[in-house]
Amino acid sequence: MVEFMETHPNLAKDYVKCADAKQTSKHLWERLSEKLNGDGPPIRDMLSWKKVWADYETKIKAKARKNKLHMSGTGGGAAKVYSFNAVELRAFDLLQINQAVDGMVDAQKFGAGTSEVTQSYHCETTDPSTHNNISDLQNLEELPPFTPPYRPQTSPKCSTARSRTASKKNLLKKQVDGQMKFHNDCTKILQDVNYNSKSLVKYNKKLVEQNEEKIELERQKLKFAKLKHEYKIKSERERNNIRISKLKIKERILNVNIR
Repeated sequence: MVEFMETHPNLAKDYVKCADAKQTSKHLWERLSEKLNGDGPPIRDMLSWKKVWADYETKIKAKARKNKLHMSGTGGGAAKVYSFNAVELRAFDLLQINQAVDGMVDAQKFGAGTSEVTQSYHCETTDPSTHNNISDLQNLEELPPFTPPYRPQTSPKCSTARSRTASKKNLLKKQVDGQMKFHNDCTKILQDVNYNSKSLVKYNKKLVEQNEEKIELERQKLKFAKLKHEYKIKSERERNNIRISKLKIKERILNVNIR
């Protein structure tokens, strides 16, 4: 990110000025976001990367202010100095933090020089990927030099605050949209589950009815078999009684003949 901002110092200071400054700034941030996301994770949208840069600038300024307070303190003892790493030092020089912290308001020092601006936009107009999107900048090198207007010391803070507010609103909107989508997806899933549950209940009910019919059929079969068995026993008993009666009659006849 710092390397890209060094190539586009005016974008780093949120000080893009041309015929189509807003579109140019947006296009540069889109390019940077695409590059950073390509090297990710993390993956963020354009507004989130703008917030990252704004927070990074605020962090470096806070360190510089603390160092200034400690160095100018009169309490005695060793001053507590916050160190900057190599990347922070590059951003420190790029953003001209000393001028912002010390209250220097020279426009040429706080902003970017004319040659710096021309060089930055010349790079943009010769980039094939941006030639069609920002055609207003094709002849920018022919424009007369300009001096950026005076920017009060509080302007970066206001810009950062506005950027943070816009980022928070955007993130809140995305969060609400995400929650609505999640709610709708959950509702659809629950509807599908409810439909499947009803179908399963209907199927189980039909299965139970079929099983009850099978059980009733088996009960009728058992009842018929029982009746058949009882009839068979009864018939066999009656046949035996007939045989016994016949034998008794024969016995009586024999006894009569013997006498």
